[in-house]
Amino acid sequence: GRAGRAGRAGRAGWGGLQATLVPCKAGYNARVIVTSHYFGRPKLKEFAITITPRFYETDALGHINNATIAAWFEVVRVRFLESLAEGTPDIVKSWILASVHIDFIGETFYGSDVTAKIVDASIGNSSFTLHTEMAQGDRETVRGKAVLVHMDPQNKSPTRIPDCLRGKLAAL
Repeated sequence: GRAGRAGRAGRAGWGGLQATLVPCKAGYNARVIVTSHYFGRPKLKEFAITITPRFYETDALGHINNATIAAWFEVVRVRFLESLAEGTPDIVKSWILASVHIDFIGETFYGSDVTAKIVDASIGNSSFTLHTEMAQGDRETVRGKAVLVHMDPQNKSPTRIPDCLRGKLAAL
């Protein structure tokens, strides 16, 4: 299932129920949103953080630098993994980034908060793919996906995603 994904831009007012709000470090706020997904799929729990752009993250035109956007994608991925870890921080350390793809749909500016959300997750044997979107207000500005591979820290090779984590990811 990824068919039709490109038609998902411009989701202003996409309805949902905010379930929890969790304060995080460095000015990022994380929350879990329960909302319906497109194309008749089951409900998806979105994971979202709010990012307040800092002046030094801009270029001369006031746009957020593309390298900063990639860093923000990492922040939302790590916070998402931490939310699944539930007190076992080593789970976060056992993933490597195998692939990342970012589409810059619109300009992201300094002076307005950005909402970064995980909108979909696909589970493989030793990897999973996270689909992320960023928006300022009701305007989607960035969309991307990342493939994370679960690694065995001792022999430094891919290993099956643990069943406890697999169950949490499947529940999304």
